[in-house]
Amino acid sequence: MNPARDPDPQVGATESGPYTRRPLISDIPLSADGDASNVRITCVEVWGENLYIGTSAAEILHFVQIPPDPSDASGQPTYIIASRLQPPVIQQAEDGVQQILLLPTVNKACILCNNTLSFYSLPELSPAFPRLKPLNCVWVGGIDQNEPSSRSDQDGVIIMLCLKTRIRLVKIADSLQNPHKIRDIELGGCLATSRRGDFACVSDAHSYSLLDVVHQQRIPLFPISSIDEPPQNPVGPPPETWPAQSRTQSRSVSSAGADPRPSSTHGHGRSTSLGIFATSPESAAPPERSPRPLSGRYGFDAPESLSRMQSPAPARSPAPSGSPERGSTDKALPPPPQEEQPQISPPPSIKHPSILRPHVVSPTVSEFLLTTGTALTDPGVGMFVNLDGDVVRGTIEFSSYPSSLVVDGKGIDLSASTASGDVSEEGYVLAVVQRKQGDVWETGIETQRWDIDPGEGVSNKTFMTIKSTHDAEGTVEDQKLELGLRQIVSSVDLSIPGVGERLALTSLNLESPQDNAGNGEVTSPTAKREKEELEFSRRLGNTSSRLVTWYGSEVHWLVKSPLVMQLDARLESALADFQGAKISSFPSRQAVEAVFNDLRGLESRTELEFIGFAYIRQKAAFIMFAGLLVEARHQAIIDHSMRTTKEALLACDLDPRVLLSFLPVIRNEVVYSKQGIWVYGGLKPIIQETLKRLGDSEDSEFKLEESQPGFIDILQLTRAYLLHWRRKKGFGSIADATEIFSTVDAALLHVLLILDKDTPKGPATAGSIRAELNAVVGSGVDCFDRAVILLEQYKRLYVLSRLYHHRKLSSRVVQTWKRIISGEEDVGGEFTDGEHELRRYLSKTRDTNIVKEYGTWLAARNPKLGVQVFADDHSKVTFTPSEALQILREGAPDAVKEYLEFLVFGKKQTQHANELISYYLTNVLDELSSSEEARSTLLQTYETYRALAPPKPTYKDFITDNAIPSEWWNSRLRLLQLLGGGLDVKGTTTITTTSTGTGYDTAALMEQLHPYERELVPEMIILHGQQQRHEEAVRLLVHGLGDFDTAIRYCLLGGSSLFPGEAGPSAVSSQRPSRVEQSRLFGFLLREFLALESVTERVERTGELLERFGAWFDVGEVLIQIPDSWSIDIVSGFIIQHLRRLVHERAETSITRALSGAVNLKTSAELTERTEALGSVVEG
Repeated sequence: MNPARDPDPQVGATESGPYTRRPLISDIPLSADGDASNVRITCVEVWGENLYIGTSAAEILHFVQIPPDPSDASGQPTYIIASRLQPPVIQQAEDGVQQILLLPTVNKACILCNNTLSFYSLPELSPAFPRLKPLNCVWVGGIDQNEPSSRSDQDGVIIMLCLKTRIRLVKIADSLQNPHKIRDIELGGCLATSRRGDFACVSDAHSYSLLDVVHQQRIPLFPISSIDEPPQNPVGPPPETWPAQSRTQSRSVSSAGADPRPSSTHGHGRSTSLGIFATSPESAAPPERSPRPLSGRYGFDAPESLSRMQSPAPARSPAPSGSPERGSTDKALPPPPQEEQPQISPPPSIKHPSILRPHVVSPTVSEFLLTTGTALTDPGVGMFVNLDGDVVRGTIEFSSYPSSLVVDGKGIDLSASTASGDVSEEGYVLAVVQRKQGDVWETGIETQRWDIDPGEGVSNKTFMTIKSTHDAEGTVEDQKLELGLRQIVSSVDLSIPGVGERLALTSLNLESPQDNAGNGEVTSPTAKREKEELEFSRRLGNTSSRLVTWYGSEVHWLVKSPLVMQLDARLESALADFQGAKISSFPSRQAVEAVFNDLRGLESRTELEFIGFAYIRQKAAFIMFAGLLVEARHQAIIDHSMRTTKEALLACDLDPRVLLSFLPVIRNEVVYSKQGIWVYGGLKPIIQETLKRLGDSEDSEFKLEESQPGFIDILQLTRAYLLHWRRKKGFGSIADATEIFSTVDAALLHVLLILDKDTPKGPATAGSIRAELNAVVGSGVDCFDRAVILLEQYKRLYVLSRLYHHRKLSSRVVQTWKRIISGEEDVGGEFTDGEHELRRYLSKTRDTNIVKEYGTWLAARNPKLGVQVFADDHSKVTFTPSEALQILREGAPDAVKEYLEFLVFGKKQTQHANELISYYLTNVLDELSSSEEARSTLLQTYETYRALAPPKPTYKDFITDNAIPSEWWNSRLRLLQLLGGGLDVKGTTTITTTSTGTGYDTAALMEQLHPYERELVPEMIILHGQQQRHEEAVRLLVHGLGDFDTAIRYCLLGGSSLFPGEAGPSAVSSQRPSRVEQSRLFGFLLREFLALESVTERVERTGELLERFGAWFDVGEVLIQIPDSWSIDIVSGFIIQHLRRLVHERAETSITRALSGAVNLKTSAELTERTEALGSVVEG
């Protein structure tokens, strides 16, 4: 009698149905002498720590529970036998103990054995009511199911005794010495009852009826067997007045014609005590209640004569005693003896011709469930009737007619609102039935929902096989059904095996396949936590049950299996493929997807469901993922498989390190804690098995390689899952967050690098893998060191710089950019404008050393761009010009000139002009000394310019517009600008004049330029002007260059700015020479014009000069210089202009003289007036 042993291989195994068997007791000594071959269990009842088992040997076995040993992992109690009781019987029969009815509220028990009813006290089953003799009875029960069984009833408990000719309501109470009769109802031969308040549904051997036990009214319902013939010479109404089993049956029998029974058969009054309980005459019955008017009860307004109809008639012939209908606790019982003579031996037991046993159960307070059928092996039907006798709901179909039937659960009413805090409970009906599978008859428990429409519950019908019998062993009717099912008096607390083990978190080491066999050493902290997790999870498996089932010498609890265990069983069934040596396909995917889909929209109602649903989702997602690995080896993954697996993974929150361990490409990115990965216990075995197969051989069905068709699909799925997990950063509920997110970032980075390998070079486009890669790196990763290694490995230098930038490692950023600019391979090719990007970055950093180092490097590489680092006034780090020049001279000498140009031309800092002139001059002279072509080019420009017909641009504009793309040419243009004083700061000349005449050493420059005076004519002109050698400068302008406009400008400005810069001529207006000096210079120019070789040019230039600037010339001197051979027309303009000026000056003189006379007159008049006004003054 060790309940911990499970003799049945199905017991304790995971059941996919809503119920599972849990061992209660086994190896029961059914017979005192040890020979139990012909003894079977007929009924079982449990109350508290007491177990009562009735046998076909007419014995009651009383067992007492011994609490389990605390060290016992199963936690199952044991039972020891306390007594073996043989209830008294009036007549020996083969039925044995038929019923055990416990009445805990009054500490009494009613035992029906071989149609003999006895009363006992609980829990030891000592005889109760010693003065009361056993009573002939066919059924006992009818306790009001609306009253809670745990409620203490001071007034006792009312039960229904089904006697041969009537039903008797009896009250049993501790305060009564004997049971007290309440009333009799004239309806005999009842075999099953169920009562709700004043209404009871009863059944005889043929049909069901609905009773009002207070008003003693009855509504006939429908027969048990649809082929059962009506009895001969029935007592009661004609057959046609009995209602059919359709919903259109009459709800009132007042119109049915029937002969009333004789008044002598009228039931006893309510104040009459039971005659068989004569030992307690002092027990006075309560006064009879006044019956309510018959018409006042809808559906029960039948005449009083019909309220006591009996069915079947007592005169029916008995059936043979060997009827095969035996085999369950609901046996055909002989009719009870006459009430008035209990001591007389009863007549032989009557067996009804129908072999179908009636079943009456009540799932709700207003409904009864009844069974009907045709034969034991034919399908049975369950029908619901309400308290009005109407058929409600839909019918329930059973595989065969049930031999036992119970209902469990309150049921879910979708039309009613659930109160806050209430947990809905599914309603199930369980039946012991038989079904034929091929040539095998299976006996078991069929379970289905009663609280939903049958059409909706078809897929929820389950069958738990207990016994299988081949046809050769005999027909099912010839075999005794030893399987029993019963609902006990009150629920008992139990624990569901396997819940704790499946839902407890356990450590999983995936670092190497060898560590997954479970042989590795478990550290003390790990073992401690696993123990705590197991203890917690086992508490989730605590439940209660009121259902017991028995078979052979064993009794089991029938425990409602949580939805979590049902779904897990379905997943285990789908995992059958993993038992084979090789997996080439994954045909059970649909079953796994069905399990996952069943969880959609389900909200957890309990802590068990909250944790259990998470476990199921993770297990289903892992199985689907493993299936994809198999599928990816042979073909590209279909969209449906990809989509469903992705949905499952995103909903399950499975530790990503588990999945990554199955991808050899990125498996090395997994970071483990000291305690490994914590997964659910039910998930650990399949992970270990799959990982073992991954490492068994190179041809593993789970190995993922780049050459496989579905490789990219798997990586895309992994990418989506890792991104989903990455969004969980910062969640405090995630254990091992450091290891998980380090793994997630490293793996995601690795996956994106693989996916982006074949993308064309260039900047990332919106929504691309490259953009996603940049976003991941730019937002920071938790695996910095590993990320650096990966990016270096895949040669993604620009992405690496973004990683450094997020960590604010400016030195590494610019160092990486330097590598890219220097030509090191960057696979992505995103750093397209590297030098400019580097310059902008250096202007934003605050590290002086970085700016100095990499600014100098950039200036040496690209002087024009590099000097902007030192010249930008808006940079975070700035340098003074002297500091910048010193840095550039040391690190980037070629950039010094560019920086000086910036200072002189950009910043207008003229103090650096002399140094810049030296750079320009050196550059030009070096080119001229080394290049004959350069010298020829300069000479050619002079000839070309002189050949231009007027009007022509100035020489400066000419050489600027026709500049050669050469550094020395640009240097010469800048040199001319500086030498000619073309820079201006606030209207002042940039090249200051010294005591020697210039701000630079003119003599030294003249000496340097002298060997190239033919090539550098403009430079010589400027230097002559600086040395006040204006006559020579004008000569070179006229005869060397042929730039007449510049020559005129030279005369006007005195050579102070021969080549004006950005400020224009106005910049040197304040430096213009005096008019006398200008006249002198114009005199030099006139002589040079008159010396031109070309007569035409000589005449045109001279005439134009005199006409435009005649005011600066003396007529006499001009006329002396003009050749006599020239026509007067050439200088007529000059002469006319000069004469007009003389006339104008003479007129101005006359007007001035007249005005002065007028002023004198006015002044004299004012003096006279003032004198007169003051009068004479005598001084004295």
